[in-house]
Amino acid sequence: RPATPIRDSVMSRGTVAASPRRMSTLPLQRPMLAQVADEKLMLVEPRTYAGMEPFFVVPVDQLYGDNGNTFDFKISTGALGEVAFKGSVTSTPPMRKRVLTLSLPGARGHLATCSPSPGACAVVGGILVEPSTELQLRNRDNIVWGTLAPRGSDRYVVYRGSELVLTMEGDQEAGRLIVVLEGEAIAHAAKSQFGEYLEIGVKPNIDPVLMLLCMMSVVIFNPEEAHSPPARVHH
Repeated sequence: RPATPIRDSVMSRGTVAASPRRMSTLPLQRPMLAQVADEKLMLVEPRTYAGMEPFFVVPVDQLYGDNGNTFDFKISTGALGEVAFKGSVTSTPPMRKRVLTLSLPGARGHLATCSPSPGACAVVGGILVEPSTELQLRNRDNIVWGTLAPRGSDRYVVYRGSELVLTMEGDQEAGRLIVVLEGEAIAHAAKSQFGEYLEIGVKPNIDPVLMLLCMMSVVIFNPEEAHSPPARVHH
């Protein structure tokens, strides 16, 4: 059983976030955000996660996130240790685009996917080369739900169409990622005390599949902002 982080809360870029385990038990500080979450943050039907404790653990050794790697991993509920979701990273021909898929164990089909947006990766020899400058989040019907993109060092934004719906604040050295909705932390991923697990806590009533997809996408794809090419010098 993974160890609970020693600290009960952390501050990241001014946002205070409870530890992942505690986060999974806390109500929204502003009840009005529940309506915002229902309207803007629903990726899967609530029955998918009804009754599920929103505290999850992922074995770090299952996440081989180097460029080009494909792998499977399990997302378990923290208290019972039962597998809540299955994750897989596959490579699709002909350009070997990597796709992250989340699904329910034993169920046909998938819940959601994430992959680099068209044109967001360099292409070398007909093969896509990460990092990507933007990721597409898709629902179970393979329809684009939104996009996730980096904004500076260890900061990310999630858009639905042209509307900013979430921001994400990371600390790569500490192995931590916080999802923020209108100034309030609603999900927190952090390495366990001894670093063998990634612990993820989501506030109740927030779609945990969306939170898991966003956070695991950052961990696996590690998107980066596009750097402007150097100006050409004309002689």
